Amino acid sequence: LGDTKMLDMSYSPLGRAIMGGMLTATVLTLLVVPLFYTLFDDLRVMFFGYVRSIFQKTETAELRPESLEATD
Repeated sequence: LGDTKMLDMSYSPLGRAIMGGMLTATVLTLLVVPLFYTLFDDLRVMFFGYVRSIFQKTETAELRPESLEATD
């Protein structure tokens, strides 16, 4: 970040680019990736629960008349 010069070249832009890249990678790795993983996992659970409830309703609707006939 300072005025370090080696062979008449300034290395401060390189230092800023490396620090920015490391900071971005750290934030993405520690915050964004787990957040999206949790979001997609919750959506998967909700989707399969919805699909399961649709199929359970159709199965119980098909089994209902037979069970009423058996009790009569």
